[in-house]
Amino acid sequence: MQSAFEAVTAAEEKHQQVKLQVEIVPIKIHCQSCGSHSIINNNKLICSNCGQPSNNVVQGTELLIHRVHFSEPEQSLAS
Repeated sequence: MQSAFEAVTAAEEKHQQVKLQVEIVPIKIHCQSCGSHSIINNNKLICSNCGQPSNNVVQGTELLIHRVHFSEPEQSLAS
């Protein structure tokens, strides 16, 4: 998403002042073997408690858009 946003803002002069704020949420898995939750490191889906692999991702796959704010510069009305 960040790359696409940068491409659009670079291509359109009117969008060059637009900002994108991204909050990275860590990826968390639930281990079926031991029942614990682990935050993964280096994209390895391995339980930090027992070392078993798990693909049961419980956090970190979401994309939530919190707020979109648009404002156009005011144009003066000619009489």
